[in-house]
Amino acid sequence: MAMGRGETFQIISFGLLVLGGLCVLAGTILGFWGSRISDKGYLETIGILKTHVEAARKRQEPAWTPFKRIDASNFIPPTANFAIIQFKLWSEDNTVPLMIRIASSKDGLGVINEVAGPSGVVTQMLTEKQAFYISFSHPNIKYEVIASGWKE
Repeated sequence: MAMGRGETFQIISFGLLVLGGLCVLAGTILGFWGSRISDKGYLETIGILKTHVEAARKRQEPAWTPFKRIDASNFIPPTANFAIIQFKLWSEDNTVPLMIRIASSKDGLGVINEVAGPSGVVTQMLTEKQAFYISFSHPNIKYEVIASGWKE
């Protein structure tokens, strides 16, 4: 006698029921041994994991570094009034905001550009011949900065 669709579904359902029961049993045993090894319960472990995930996603506030003088005399003539500055920023810590300030004076007053992002190009007015100043939003930022051109 041939099996109909209903009987086939019942057999598949029973197989899935047995498989599900085995998964519940395996999960219970692994959870018990995990709790014994770590001395923490399920809720504590989930709370610790949540704390780690939130800390990894939270951005740090900027902690600006002092301005550093960049001598661009090899790239900009003494008659240039503006420098075209290209930068690249990176950090191993993904919570560090990648921001740079490019200024015409060492105190950061006057003409200043503040740019966020891993790379960019800025046209900076020069008040000091063949030089400009840079500051970063965090001391751990690594960078490449070059004067790629000029305007008079």
